[in-house]
Amino acid sequence: MNITDQLISLGVMVIIFPFVCFGNSIIQRFKGRYLNNYFVVKYLGGNEYELFLQPTWGYYHASERKFYRKLVEAVTVFEQGYPDARLIAQSLMFTSIRRESQVVPVNRFLRFGYLLSTDLTILLNLANYRDFKFIRLMKKAHRSEVLKHIIL
Repeated sequence: MNITDQLISLGVMVIIFPFVCFGNSIIQRFKGRYLNNYFVVKYLGGNEYELFLQPTWGYYHASERKFYRKLVEAVTVFEQGYPDARLIAQSLMFTSIRRESQVVPVNRFLRFGYLLSTDLTILLNLANYRDFKFIRLMKKAHRSEVLKHIIL
C-alpha cells in the first residue's frame, strides 16, 4: 500500500467516523442508554451501568467548563431515569493518594496503548486545536508519571 492509498483510506475514515457515531447514538437512544450528546451508559448487569464518552458526531469540541456541565447533566439524567441503579465511570475516575488508590507498575506495551488512546482523545476534541493546545496536552500526557502506573 503506497502513501496515496493510505491518505485516501484515512480521508474515508475521517468522513465516515461521524456517521458511524451518529448511528450508534440512535441505537443507544432506542435502547434507553443515551444520556446526552456526549455520554451514553452500558449495562453491566446486576443493576450496574458504566458511563462512556460517546459524542454523537464522533468529534467533540467542548471546553473544560462545557465538558464538566455535560458530565453533570449526564449523571443527573441517569439518576432520574435509573433511580435504583449504580453508575460506574472507570474511564473518568480521578484518583489520588488521598483517596487511597494503589499504584501498580505496567509494562511498556500497555503504557504505549494508554498513550495512544490518550493522544487520540486529545486529538478528537476540536477545542484543543485553538492555539495548538493539543501539542501542550500531548507533551504533558507523555511526561506524566501516572501513565507509567495503573491506578486501582
